[in-house]
Amino acid sequence: MRCFFHLVNDHEEIVDNTGIEVHDLESAKDQAQLAITEFDVNDHAAPTNNAIRDRLVADYGRAYLDVMLSYRELGDILAWGMTDRYSWLTGFDPRKDKTLKRGTPYDANFQAKPLRDAMAWAFRSARSRHVA
Repeated sequence: MRCFFHLVNDHEEIVDNTGIEVHDLESAKDQAQLAITEFDVNDHAAPTNNAIRDRLVADYGRAYLDVMLSYRELGDILAWGMTDRYSWLTGFDPRKDKTLKRGTPYDANFQAKPLRDAMAWAFRSARSRHVA
């Protein structure tokens, strides 16, 4: 099962097609397991300025992870690419200004960006799921 929803930022720009996959719903006895299987951020409508764009991407990523990490049913989180150099989004949905997409945790030179820190903070802030 996959459901999609739209997020709208303060500038009325839509963050499109955020997917949440639910695996093994039929066989789940007590609760379904959620998995984020394609975590990245499509920055096609963000400004060209890298600093502004990186901040917007990090803010969206953090907000999304904060919500998803609030569900006990969330199990795995998989990034759909770790570096902008190899992001599938650049070829699939190019920016009108022809700049490289910046929706992954690391830039084209493998340097950490604000999204990487936002992810780390979201994980640190999440409720523990460790069973003693």
